[in-house]
Amino acid sequence: MAGDRLAPMRGPGHERFAVVGRDRGAYVATRLAPDHPGAVSALSVLDAVPLGEAPRRYDAKFALSRWHWFFLARTDKPAERIIGADPDAWYGGTPEQMDVEAYEDHRAGPGVDRRHDADRRAGRRIGCPLRVLWATRDDMAGLYGDVLEVGRGRARGPLEGGPVVPGRHIAEEAPEALVTGLREFWKAADGPA
Repeated sequence: MAGDRLAPMRGPGHERFAVVGRDRGAYVATRLAPDHPGAVSALSVLDAVPLGEAPRRYDAKFALSRWHWFFLARTDKPAERIIGADPDAWYGGTPEQMDVEAYEDHRAGPGVDRRHDADRRAGRRIGCPLRVLWATRDDMAGLYGDVLEVGRGRARGPLEGGPVVPGRHIAEEAPEALVTGLREFWKAADGPA
């Protein structure tokens, strides 16, 4: 998925660009940065830790908080049938809101994502400036402790960040503050504003 993000940027002539990703998009972004260091000028990660870090912190608290990760990862008991029985209760919408690609994406975490997370073992790090942000009412700090310290293990370049907005969803609850902060970070990192 990370490699697939290059063509849409390079097509219009963007050889070097800043990247921001939230949740699953953050995993793609943190894969793109070390795989294509010449392309990524700055990386902003929202509401996520490096992909391989979550499994190293699995415990009862994590399992109760993120139970849906394990539920959706099961291939022997297809979640589609269970969710499809009452999609309004699951999503607050229709069955079409969760298509096959989204299921496969959720199932990737415990399997292929962990296998592809070879950077830590190989000592590869993110070399561009990295900013990690999370919502204050999210469970990031409760699950991971010092979120910046978790990110530091993957950063070779400058690392900054912290909790922002008094809520659970940064982009939805404080879009103007987020965009302003991202532009300032990108400008300081010499990326596009």
